[in-house]
Parts: sequence; structure tokens; C-alpha cells
Amino acid sequence: MEVHQLRYFCAVSETGSFTRAAEREQVAQPSLSQQIMKLEEELGVRLFDRLGRTVRLTGFGQVFLPRARAILGELKAAKDEVAERQSAVAGPVNIGVIPTIAPYFLPLPLALFARKYPQATINVAEDITARLMDRLRSGQIDLAILAMPLRGHDLETFNLRTERLFAIPGWTWTFAAASRPVTWAWPSAMPMTTGSVSPRTYPTIVPKYSA
Repeated sequence: MEVHQLRYFCAVSETGSFTRAAEREQVAQPSLSQQIMKLEEELGVRLFDRLGRTVRLTGFGQVFLPRARAILGELKAAKDEVAERQSAVAGPVNIGVIPTIAPYFLPLPLALFARKYPQATINVAEDITARLMDRLRSGQIDLAILAMPLRGHDLETFNLRTERLFAIPGWTWTFAAASRPVTWAWPSAMPMTTGSVSPRTYPTIVPKYSA
């Protein structure tokens, strides 16, 4: 018993005609009729009564029809599931992000991603932009959320969002009371300090926000 024989059988039963069934299945009518006859021979019963140009199901055909449809339905479902698995995101997804935005930007997108792609394992690491770019180039991470602009043109980038920056000086700073606008030139004359960043992961983010 072949799948195309079941398909032809269902087509004939639904159209009530070998000719219309052949047109629907895009095969020659003699070929379709021959396959129906082979199916009947294998089952040992007549599935259709031929009444001139029309046909109708026999009692055996009426019993066989829902079974044939069920088999074809299961085959289609199996093909669809395999195709879905092939296109699904699975396995580890390594994301790098600068620490200044990781706790605020990532929780909700990660939770939605985990819900949509349960076969994927998300690994998040924090680091500064320069080191994250090195990780991208070496293949240690798959994507990164960085501070723009970036040096070089070897990475594909796009803007997620734009944020305003504010300078909040102490009252003892000389330009605090000045009426002129603060420009990017002032940091060069000021003592600056930056905090060290240790790469971390977020093992509790997704479970917390997915609940």
C-alpha cells in the first residue's frame, strides 16, 4: 500500500470522479485508475461502484475512507513536526552584554526568547565593549549588546535604542555654576576613575521572569 494510492483514493471519494480526481492530483487519469485498482487488489475488496462517469463508495470504501484520511493526516503532521524542528533554534546561545544595561534590558527579552525557543540554552556574560568585540571575533559569543560607536567595519551592527547621558557634577566643581553648556572637552581636564568589571552570568534571570 502506497501513500499516493491513499491520496488518490481520498481524491476520488471527495470529487466523485476519476477524471476530476486526476486533475486535482495532477496525474493522468489512466494512471490514477490503475493505482486505485492496485489498492483494491491489495485489500481484496471493491472500494468504488463505477456508475458511468461517476463513482460512489461501496460499504468497504466508506469504512476505509476515515482510516485513509487519518493515515494521511498523521503523515502530514509528522512532516510538519520534522520541518519545525529543523528550523527551530536549539542548543547554546551565547550573549555578551555591557554591565551598565544588562540588568535593565535583558530580563524580559530573555524570558520571551526562552519561552519561544525552549530547546535553546541561553548563556549571558557581562564585559566591556572592547573585550566583547574580541569575543565576537573569536567566536566565543554569538552576539553582543555593546556601546556605540564601534571601531572597525568587520561586525554587522544595528541600533537597539538611544539613551541620553547626563553630567551630574558636585557643587565644588568649577563648571557647576557656569552658564555655558557642558561639552565633551571637560573630561580631559578632570580626574576620572572607572570601575573594574568581572564577567558574570545570569542563571536566575530567565526562571524569574518566565514564571
